[in-house]
Amino acid sequence: MPRKKNTDAQTAELPGVAAASRALTILSAFRTGDKNLSLAELSRRTQLYKSTILRLTQSLESFGYLLRQEDGDYVLGHELIRLGGIASSATTSYDVISASLRRLVAETGESSTFYVARGDFRLALLREDSPRTVRDHIRVGDLLPLDKGAAAHVLTRVNDGEIAVHHSLGERDPDLAAVAGPVYEHGKLIGAIQVSGPISRLDETRLDDVRKLVEVECQFLHRALRR
Repeated sequence: MPRKKNTDAQTAELPGVAAASRALTILSAFRTGDKNLSLAELSRRTQLYKSTILRLTQSLESFGYLLRQEDGDYVLGHELIRLGGIASSATTSYDVISASLRRLVAETGESSTFYVARGDFRLALLREDSPRTVRDHIRVGDLLPLDKGAAAHVLTRVNDGEIAVHHSLGERDPDLAAVAGPVYEHGKLIGAIQVSGPISRLDETRLDDVRKLVEVECQFLHRALRR
């Protein structure tokens, strides 16, 4: 059996103090749908030794970021909920972007999502679902590839200040089509809004209509978030 990779040296290269970087790596190991994680699973996902995780989780528990259950598994603590509420209320730009997503759903009948780049992935940060039964199923917190899909193209190819709308047909999922455009705050690219749905509804003709609607919202956000 190959020896477990020691990431102490790796995490020391991350920004900030090494111990803090490792602790944040543990918290980031939780994914959408995770209710609890065992020590073994945390070790597998973070590539940290169990002894390192046990030492760091004691501090995370004391500050309320993690809770250890009777069976030894870990769950995210209530302090993260408190901080999330503060961050959400303090970030007025998210309210403006959410309003754009709702308008896109109302105008297209398809789902809309706001993505931000996170390493080699794109993170679904805000989401408005289509009212239709048949739709794509993305949840807030999902991580998707940064090399496939309309939003991925926007996040990796668009230059600052450029309102360039991209579309994709069956790239990430053969049954889905998407249209996405850039979102700027104070002139800096912060993410991408995307409308997505089944290819059976978003054919070439329909995509042109959706492109125009996405571009209108991108222009609106560019003005609204520049203030």
